[in-house]
Amino acid sequence: RGASKAILAMGCTAFLGREAFETLAEQGTDVDVIVVNGLPIPEAVISQLLASYPDGLVTIEDGLIGVPASGLRGFAGLVQSAALEAGVPCRHVGITDPRIAPSHGFSETWDHFGITADSLVQAVKSLS
Repeated sequence: RGASKAILAMGCTAFLGREAFETLAEQGTDVDVIVVNGLPIPEAVISQLLASYPDGLVTIEDGLIGVPASGLRGFAGLVQSAALEAGVPCRHVGITDPRIAPSHGFSETWDHFGITADSLVQAVKSLS
């Protein structure tokens, strides 16, 4: 209710959005978490999200998103393009540097690349 920021969690990262939501709520920061289960997303939906969250959006996804210098990819790139045009701040959590990583399981790999609830919390806070 009344949140001006949102986390857009792509698929299986949704539980991290929930953890970040709980931490931010304890700290007095209102944020919504929206689960995105697939692409494509109609432009009208993205426009509505940007209008609903003028203080910014944070995306999180389990995959290579690249960096602004090389061009963002995937869901992050889609949201970033629309956010830039709308003048809405945007941050992204995902794999930016695909180097050798642990392969014991997804949680170790996500931790290695910073795909964590703590990274989401920091990204939301950086929107201010």
